[in-house]
Amino acid sequence: MNTMEKFILLLILLIVSATAAGVLNRTPNYPDQIPEPVQRQLSAPETIEFEGKNGPVTLELLAEYEITAVVKGRKNYTSDASAAVSPVDLALAWGNLNQRAIDDTIDYTQSGRWYYYRLSPNAPVSVYDVQIQSANTHLIPKDEDILKQIKKIDKHDLIRLEGYLVSVTFDPQLPDWTSSLTRTDSGNRACEILYVTEVEIK
Repeated sequence: MNTMEKFILLLILLIVSATAAGVLNRTPNYPDQIPEPVQRQLSAPETIEFEGKNGPVTLELLAEYEITAVVKGRKNYTSDASAAVSPVDLALAWGNLNQRAIDDTIDYTQSGRWYYYRLSPNAPVSVYDVQIQSANTHLIPKDEDILKQIKKIDKHDLIRLEGYLVSVTFDPQLPDWTSSLTRTDSGNRACEILYVTEVEIK
């Protein structure tokens, strides 16, 4: 290999290395402020029959719902009772939580249909700020096409979901699985249960 060939090879290696480093270090460019979810109450609750994996269930549509947010966590479920209608939970964050200086100080995790967040001591936001600008959302896909789109969603994606917050009746003898209807609650029953009719990965 002569000097010119060595130079060309070295140049190619440098370009490939620089490109790979750029891809690995690339950070998503999120809006500084993502509007809070839009919720519209229905004039009267509507009830639909939904075919779950274990047979039909009843969905009571409580409110129209549209959310744009960044995925901070994704958890698939297959064995719990709710998985018959909801195979995926997404931990979603909006507002100013995705600004780099803030996001780097928050750690999100999911387990057992719950999500958790831990703030660093130097976090520029409070626990309440995270509480009202994030949510664990149980997704009920309208059909197979919506499910296929949901399966494409990854952590860190900026997404938009549309649909209805719902209450699910698996068995008339059991308590309903009912969505939260406010962004300010926390703890048990504070998650959103979303019957998803539209998905957009931005």
